[in-house]
Amino acid sequence: MTEKKILVDDLRMQYTGLFDITELYRLFDELIHERGYVKLEKKSDQYMAKHGRQIYLEIRPVKEFEQDFLSTMKIRVKMSDVKDVVMDHNGAKKQYNQGSILIIFDGWTTTFYEFAWETKPVFVFLRMLVDKYIYKVSFGKYEGEIINDVHYIYDRVKAHLNLYRYAGDTGQSSKTDASNHANNPVNAGNSSVNPNAEKEEVQDLQDNKDQENQEDNKHVAAA
Repeated sequence: MTEKKILVDDLRMQYTGLFDITELYRLFDELIHERGYVKLEKKSDQYMAKHGRQIYLEIRPVKEFEQDFLSTMKIRVKMSDVKDVVMDHNGAKKQYNQGSILIIFDGWTTTFYEFAWETKPVFVFLRMLVDKYIYKVSFGKYEGEIINDVHYIYDRVKAHLNLYRYAGDTGQSSKTDASNHANNPVNAGNSSVNPNAEKEEVQDLQDNKDQENQEDNKHVAAA
């Protein structure tokens, strides 16, 4: 017989904005492998709706700690209203996906018992002893590690998605700077104009012209 023990139940993450589906799937593969699990894909489906693609992915990473003791995760990824968008990033065009994501994490252990404990009263008693003493020593030591595995993947995926909140900011900043230069040509090319210097230059030209007129008048009077 087998016994299932839930360790992480319905741990949810929600995100709305830009993301990259390919990069997200690649991250899941990387993290699952990094924690020593084997990825099993349970279900994958998508269809087109009125406001965009609806995508569902369910994966079941499995890890064997001992011969009769397995850890299983269930990761459900639900994407809604997914569209393809192109953003200006660092002066180059880059394609992203945009929509809403809900990711649900579950984690549990499966213990395989060699005997059918429930068939005989003596085995029921022995099982109580196993659960109380042997299990905690033999298998219970893995529970904290399994919980950490689930939360590790959760935290890494959350951090990855949050990075996309800043996607396109660089390109937008460049556009804003260019617009400011166009609207304020005085500052274009790092050049500056001093209004007082301009007035002084006009005054110098007028003084030179007056001096030339005075000298001409002197020559006429002498003649």
